[in-house]
Amino acid sequence: SSLEKSGYTHKGEWNVPLKCGFTKRGDVDVNLHVFFDENHPEIELNLLFRDYLREHPDARDEYAATKVRILQDDAAQERVGTLAFPVYTLKKREFIYGILNKVGFDRLRVLKCTADEEWAAAKDFRKKHFFFKLGTADPQSSTLNSPGHEHWLLYKGTEIIGYSHVQLLPKSRVRVHVVMLSDEYRRLNNDSFSSYFFKVIVKWIRFNGAKIVYNAEDSFALL
Repeated sequence: SSLEKSGYTHKGEWNVPLKCGFTKRGDVDVNLHVFFDENHPEIELNLLFRDYLREHPDARDEYAATKVRILQDDAAQERVGTLAFPVYTLKKREFIYGILNKVGFDRLRVLKCTADEEWAAAKDFRKKHFFFKLGTADPQSSTLNSPGHEHWLLYKGTEIIGYSHVQLLPKSRVRVHVVMLSDEYRRLNNDSFSSYFFKVIVKWIRFNGAKIVYNAEDSFALL
C-alpha cells in the first residue's frame, strides 16, 4: 500500500473490526489508526476522550501518571491472548472507560475479546444463554483459546450487552455460530441491537473478501 511505501508497517485491525493499524518508527514515532467507516463509533470515542483531557488538565495529568505507573510493571509490555495485546494497553481501559462514562458515551460498538473482563463476559454469555439451557458443559470451550476462532462483543458505551462466536474457515469462509444479547436487552424486545451486531459482522466478512457459510450442520442462532 501507499502507507507501507512511506515507511509504515501494517499491524492489522487489532481488536476493532473495520479498522487497520499502522506504525512508523524514526525521529518521530507514529501510531496510525485507519477506519473504513466514516461513522465508526471508535472515532467518536477517541475524539470525546481527547477533548475531555484537553478541557480537564487534572484528568490529563492523572492519565499521564496512570500510564507511567502501568509501565513501571515489568509485565507491561508482555503480550497476552490470541490477539497478542500488550498488557499496558489493556490496563489503561479502566481509566479511559471512566472518562467515557462521565461524558455519557453510549453508542453501539463492536470489539473482539482482549481484556480479562471481556473473556469473562464471553464465557458467561456462553454458559447462561446457550449451553446452560441445554443442560451441558460448554463442549467448545477450547475455541476460546484457539486460532481461527474469534469471540466478539457488542457494547453500548462501556457496557457489554452482546456476544458472538465467529469461526474463520479455509478458502475465505466464515461461520457465525451465534449472536446473542444479555437478558436485559433481550427483554427490551428491540431487534435493533442484535441487527446492528450482525450487520457489523457481515460487513467485516465482506470487507475481508470472505463469505458466510450456511449449511445443514451450522449451529448459527440469533438470540
